[in-house]
Amino acid sequence: MDRKEYCDRVLAQVGRLTSDEANDLRNELAGHIEDHAEALVEHGYTEDAAYGRAVALMGDPEETGCARSTAAGGSSSCSAPRASSRRCCA
Repeated sequence: MDRKEYCDRVLAQVGRLTSDEANDLRNELAGHIEDHAEALVEHGYTEDAAYGRAVALMGDPEETGCARSTAAGGSSSCSAPRASSRRCCA
């Protein structure tokens, strides 16, 4: 999964956001991935491998989006399944 897909999948779980809020969240997520990938490159990863690893280390995008939605006072009816097979945020 690449950065764009990761951000799209997180945003799909967050719920209603204004265009500015969605852009801010997308930029924040992309910034975290970028920072982590740059650190991995400094530790010897190739750029492609660093970005792949950085995205993977961000965690499950559905759970991340669900957690962000709940923390912001959003709905607790998130559809992302947890590893334990319970529904996220349920």
